[in-house]
Amino acid sequence: MHLLGLMLLCVVLLALGLPGATITRAAGNGEDFASNELGNPWDMDGPGDIAFEYTRDNDNLSSLVISGGELQATAKNGDPRITLLLPNNPAINPLPPEGGYRPVSTSKYRYLTVRMTAPGATLAQLFWQASLGSTFSGSAFQAVSGGGYQTITIDLLANGNGRTGNAWNASSTIEGLYFDPGMLAGQYKIDYIRLSTSVPSAPDNVLPITRITSPSYISGPDYATNELNDAWDMSESSDVAATHDLNAGSISFSGGIMSATNVQGTSNCGVLCGDAQVTLRSSGSINTSKYKYFTYRMQLDGAQDTGNGSVARVLWWSTKPEEASISSSWVIAEGFQTVSFDLSKFRLEPASFATWANSAPIKFRFDPHEFAAPHAFHIDYVMLTGDSTANASFDIRYQASSGAATVQFFADTDTNPDNGAGTPISCAVAQTAAVGDSKVFLPLIMHFGAPPPVVPDGSTCRWNTAGVAAGSYFIHSVTSDGTDTTSAYSQTPVIVSH
Repeated sequence: MHLLGLMLLCVVLLALGLPGATITRAAGNGEDFASNELGNPWDMDGPGDIAFEYTRDNDNLSSLVISGGELQATAKNGDPRITLLLPNNPAINPLPPEGGYRPVSTSKYRYLTVRMTAPGATLAQLFWQASLGSTFSGSAFQAVSGGGYQTITIDLLANGNGRTGNAWNASSTIEGLYFDPGMLAGQYKIDYIRLSTSVPSAPDNVLPITRITSPSYISGPDYATNELNDAWDMSESSDVAATHDLNAGSISFSGGIMSATNVQGTSNCGVLCGDAQVTLRSSGSINTSKYKYFTYRMQLDGAQDTGNGSVARVLWWSTKPEEASISSSWVIAEGFQTVSFDLSKFRLEPASFATWANSAPIKFRFDPHEFAAPHAFHIDYVMLTGDSTANASFDIRYQASSGAATVQFFADTDTNPDNGAGTPISCAVAQTAAVGDSKVFLPLIMHFGAPPPVVPDGSTCRWNTAGVAAGSYFIHSVTSDGTDTTSAYSQTPVIVSH
């Protein structure tokens, strides 16, 4: 997504507590799925916009590159495909671009718009699956001419040549989404893809995006910082209590990064697998009602191979390792990735002894991959955090694209914009972050003792919560540039108490 600048106003709306909320929406382009649901429009500014590794390895393309707002690839034959969402095994913990993370609502999103080039006159088509293993269905063909860039729109409910399988709205949600740009070998380019609620009248590659950094998975109290006075920032070996199946000579702590390589694995997991383990330092029992959000930043070297080990998981136990709770796995993407989960909503392996909420862990273990063959990994930091809290006021922190003209904030008791935006928030203090700056901005976040590994950054909207009823509130932002309007929710709520 484009976050080129942070020049925003915090729009003064009605005072918090008045009923109702009027949202200012730009007309013409409809609501965009990737912007609203994933917080990352398919504007082709990076590999995370699509299921990059899967597309590269499985979809008849060579020289796949996504950079500078453009996807380029060469079709090896007449059946190229770009996987936008990949259905996931329901037993795992999904992450984007896995469709189970945010399935597409077929009653809301209907029109696929693509700005693209093709090597010649051809036909494009969208395919979909409701879930892993379900019927593979397709839209009617859409003609694409050769030559330069052109914009096409496919009505996913329309009948016509090429239409196959179940109707788009036969299932309430879709987890698998695949775009076939044509039926010719040769080079294709894509500027952007939109899945919209209406046919866009003036689409472009720049949508107004607001990312709320506080409240978020990293904004609340951090366990290691608060309880140990030493964040799990990998600045020293004491951040780790124990390791297992790692080559001792490979373990290093340098520049705030823990690097290590596993020894050859010999376990049987259906395939030969490894058992690399990193147990974080702790003291006493972890208060799971306070600390429940798990975040890490890590890179696993080598190409993604989910069948042989590109998966991670966490474990914890309250008595002994033999009575551990074991999370279901999640897929590791290539390169440095920041990943967060709410442990209270985690999928666990059937043999697990207790959920996070019903545990009092004395140990917390991170298994960074399950490859049998030696693979190096690099952990930047690990955080275990809780909810942000407020009494008289709360500083909403946010980053926004430079094209965003207006931002409205709302306090909502859920994360569903379709049942009401929430109660409008006025910014008692609005401080705009400088363009290109990613430091922490005033008002300063005060830490007594060790600082956490990372803190929220961006502009500030100070929310006066003195008269707000005690409760749990998500921050809902609505951002417009006069042509497009996008919606976003905070990852976590603010807990207001007096």
